[in-house]
Amino acid sequence: MTRAFPRWVAGAALVGSAVAGCTTNGSTGPGVGTSSAVVTSSPVVTTSVSPSSSGPSVSPTGTTLPLPVDLPVAAREHSPAGAEAFVRFFFARTNRAWTRPEVGLLPPLCLASSKGCAALEATAIELSAKGQRYNGDPVTLGSVLAMGSGAPIDLSVDVRGKQERRQVVDNQGAVVLTDAEKKVHFQIDLRWLGDGWRVVETLGVDG
Repeated sequence: MTRAFPRWVAGAALVGSAVAGCTTNGSTGPGVGTSSAVVTSSPVVTTSVSPSSSGPSVSPTGTTLPLPVDLPVAAREHSPAGAEAFVRFFFARTNRAWTRPEVGLLPPLCLASSKGCAALEATAIELSAKGQRYNGDPVTLGSVLAMGSGAPIDLSVDVRGKQERRQVVDNQGAVVLTDAEKKVHFQIDLRWLGDGWRVVETLGVDG
């Protein structure tokens, strides 16, 4: 298992197994988990707060931001089912961040130390700055299964799905690059901080 996501979460912080390739102007581009022509990864500091505070607060693993107000009730539960709902929301926000594109959607869902989240947010920033976007959701989820029971502080969620064949386009609709369709498999490590779940790290699973 390597710290990685498909190319849609590409960046130096997530370099790992090649899950899929992409083409740019007809040539073979970087594999999954590597920087693309669109992405220049840089660390992005994330922050979060405790329920009783209106500003950032310090947790054992760093600072965190308040959870989004549109986080579903199901994703706020301290349970395996809640963790699964949270991960589905996380992927939906990532798709949204890259297709609009929209900056700032992901930091509230992550620990400051998460390199995977930093790379995701860095990509959204890069797309926005260059006037580029994905022309459809890059990833479609299949199974989402929490690997644990009860109400643990740390919980991993197994995620399987498909990286869709999508294109990154500019403001004029010109294609910048194309991602290939491929099955993907992730492990998302979560931590419960009292006010809700946060992503600790994103891991690409080989095979």
